[in-house]
Amino acid sequence: MVKFVNTAAVMGLLSLFYLTGCRHIDAKKTGKTANHAGSLIPFVEYDSKNEKLWGYLDEDTGEIVIKAQYVFASPFTGNYAVVRNNQLDEESIINKDGEVIPVGRFDEVYFITSENGRGAAAILGNQYTRNKLHIAWLSGFSIGSYRQDYSKYRMVNLVTGKTIVPKRKNSLIYTVETVGEYFLVGGDLYQFMDTGDIKYIAKNDPDLTVNILEDYFERRGIIAHLSIIGYDIKIDYRPYIEKIYADPDLCGALTDLASEFDMPFERAVPFYRDPKIYLNAPLEISKRIYLVYFKNNETKERAVGLYNATEAKWIIDPFFKILFTATDTQKTYYTVDILQTNNPRVYRVLLTNDEIGWDRHILISGGIYSTEKQNFADNLYLFEDFPPGKLVLTLMGGRRILRFPDYGVYYRDYSRIKE
Repeated sequence: MVKFVNTAAVMGLLSLFYLTGCRHIDAKKTGKTANHAGSLIPFVEYDSKNEKLWGYLDEDTGEIVIKAQYVFASPFTGNYAVVRNNQLDEESIINKDGEVIPVGRFDEVYFITSENGRGAAAILGNQYTRNKLHIAWLSGFSIGSYRQDYSKYRMVNLVTGKTIVPKRKNSLIYTVETVGEYFLVGGDLYQFMDTGDIKYIAKNDPDLTVNILEDYFERRGIIAHLSIIGYDIKIDYRPYIEKIYADPDLCGALTDLASEFDMPFERAVPFYRDPKIYLNAPLEISKRIYLVYFKNNETKERAVGLYNATEAKWIIDPFFKILFTATDTQKTYYTVDILQTNNPRVYRVLLTNDEIGWDRHILISGGIYSTEKQNFADNLYLFEDFPPGKLVLTLMGGRRILRFPDYGVYYRDYSRIKE
């Protein structure tokens, strides 16, 4: 048995964007809001052929909410996820009760939700192929043809089942940005209503869109610069972020470190959820959180901790004292990597021990760490070897292609639970 000793606290929310290849199966259910309101995470079991089947359980209670029955199961984005029953079936969207949402056929999906989670929509893509003419002049006039793949996208309200934006050209997925209770599609503005409906606020009127958002930001105390570029609206949150994180006070962080931690301070980096990247990211920054880095240039030792400057306490310490009860020995491990997950209380933490030497090789351990329980969860693992773990957040031409980051999605594997 290994016992981890550390001080920790809870920080803000994290949700994820999702974009993956998907297809839909017929459904009789309606897109109503699910009864289960808790946070669900995927778990895996094995069938008689020793093949993985995925289901969902309540993260806090461990209760199985949707039994293991899918060969593919994405993490939930808000109240919705994508699953496939078997290798031959098309993929479909389900809510937290396991009910299939009838949205018609699609090949890929991108979920968006309101900041408060009451509204949800999906951008659904369909792939097509068409014949294109090819005219050649280099070695005489000739006419041929070739097949070209292309996609069209539409937007559907998952709560009411209504079509918000009918099929249009490929650019739809690149022009969507959530802004609290609003979201932009290019220069057009929509609003998530508390009833679950989605209201069209401004169409083909970027000046009106800017006026509404400027008033919205002012009411919420957010400093953001808005500009009109063609038919699109660009939002720059940097003035607000720079003001919030100006002149950091980290005296408490450095004085609260244990005396045996003598690694020199290197730098501090603001730790916040960017609303332009993370789904459901709150627009206001209520706590000043910093990643605090330490480094010894001579020994190559390094460490990083997560510090809440607003409450003057560590969320995750830069080092852990680990007691091995079997041998009654204690070792010091340094925290070298902290990454968010889709739970505000759970992080992926990597620890290293310098027994072999930092300049040659370091031992790595750690895993999924709960700041609420102040311990590592033995049976929680990340999607490092499973789709959608291979999907990444990329940028093309200044616009976003929204996919899962490398880490941040985790699951419970009952097969690895220790006796």
